[in-house]
Amino acid sequence: MVEGPSLGQQQQQPALLLEPLSTLAGNKPWVVRSGEKLTVGRKAECNVVVNDNIVSGHHCTVGLSILPPQERQGDGIVISVEDKSTNGTLINGEKIGKGKTRYLRGGEILNLGKPKATTQGEQQYAASFKLRMVTVDSGGRWHDTEKENKSVNEDAPAEGPVATPASTRSAESSRPEVPKLRNFPVNSKRTREPPTALRRREGKASSGAAMAAAHREEQLRSQLATSEESRRKEEARATELEIRVRVTEERLKSLTEQLEEARRSKDRYQEENTSLQNQVAELTIRGKQLEAAAESRDRALQDAQRDAGMRTEDMENLRAEAFDADARAREASRRLREIKRNLGNALEANRSLVDYSNELRQKVRELQSALTASVSSGNALQNAISTLFKTAQEHTMLDASKVEVLLRPAASPPSSPRGVTVAPTETYEDEDEDQTDTDNEVEDILTNAATVEEDDGDVTPRPYNQLRIKQSDSDSDTSGQDGTETPPPTGKRMRSSCGGSPSSQKRLRKDDEEEKEGKNATFGDLLGNHSE
Repeated sequence: MVEGPSLGQQQQQPALLLEPLSTLAGNKPWVVRSGEKLTVGRKAECNVVVNDNIVSGHHCTVGLSILPPQERQGDGIVISVEDKSTNGTLINGEKIGKGKTRYLRGGEILNLGKPKATTQGEQQYAASFKLRMVTVDSGGRWHDTEKENKSVNEDAPAEGPVATPASTRSAESSRPEVPKLRNFPVNSKRTREPPTALRRREGKASSGAAMAAAHREEQLRSQLATSEESRRKEEARATELEIRVRVTEERLKSLTEQLEEARRSKDRYQEENTSLQNQVAELTIRGKQLEAAAESRDRALQDAQRDAGMRTEDMENLRAEAFDADARAREASRRLREIKRNLGNALEANRSLVDYSNELRQKVRELQSALTASVSSGNALQNAISTLFKTAQEHTMLDASKVEVLLRPAASPPSSPRGVTVAPTETYEDEDEDQTDTDNEVEDILTNAATVEEDDGDVTPRPYNQLRIKQSDSDSDTSGQDGTETPPPTGKRMRSSCGGSPSSQKRLRKDDEEEKEGKNATFGDLLGNHSE
């Protein structure tokens, strides 16, 4: 009869251990086996009672479910915490939310209520539990690989079972006279008399009926324990199925959301695919256009290269021409410098000529004044000769033809020694122009027997037969620097003169001959010759 529990002690099952971390939740841990649920709250009907106003009457439930091997994902252990509180249930400081269920793993912390700040600056909850996975045998002992083996209820006998929600409910139903204890496990120890008392009673009872009744009672108790164990397993199975349904619902909900998301993604991908196809078509057209443009650009590039080659040749030719032009420009610059230098010299010579011309004009004016005086003297002399002729005619009755010779203009004073000749000069004039006024004046001067000798700017009056005009190199020298004669300018003719026109030269030669004939003749001789 007693061997059943000893055999059950050899069987170990995984279970959830709620290890209290505060004094309000008690000092002893609670064990939740697979398929069981543990209620935590402020009311007395809860499995774990926490006397704090922050904790709700039914604050939360903690359940454990171990899935079959064919349905497991990982270790197959499912820890669920459902929040039913007002002030909140937290897992590792994170609030679950009223009416929501959170699935956990071993090693996490369960906190009840709102946190309060301590004097040390830490946060303190109304109650806190650490959730750990352990193994529990049927003898009421749990085993942790990290710690030494401990009994869930150290004060209880070794054969007592571990405090679980199912055992607590069965004990309350079978023994209603036993008061309910909270905040610590309740022993579900079968109520039977000690063996000594039973033996005493059996010793006193001698009848076989008493023995049979005791045996029957023992069988009934065994059947009751078996039925309780079956009911507990059924409840665990129902809880496991409920958790499995919730997990399946959660999975289904998640899969539904994933399916909706996949459908939305599919629609989005289809739209993107359509857009990409349109883009591919546009890019294909664009690529063909670019290829055509590239071919056109290649042809244009080839044409440009040919043009560049031709332009390169033109550039080389232009460079050669530029080099020649530069050489010509340098030569022209050199010539321009020479011309400028010659122009400067010419301008200087021109200024000298202008000054000399002004001086010559001044001297001509003076000479004209002197000639005017000479003409006046000649006129007076002619008048005197006319008077004398009249007087002589009255006395000698001279021939009129001889008198005409005397009526000619008076001769100049005796000339200088022979050998002084008039140098012929060459002048240029336009073919369509007449003799200038200056030539007329010179002819008048020569006609009136005026002599001009120009020597280094000095002008003195002399007899007309001794006239010698020396022209300056800049005016009368028509020969080149090497002694060759320079031809006169185009459109002009050259004439030689010795101070006047051909008529004046003829008169000068005639007067010269007459002067030679009557050089030493006196006025009386002339009168005598004519008279003869």
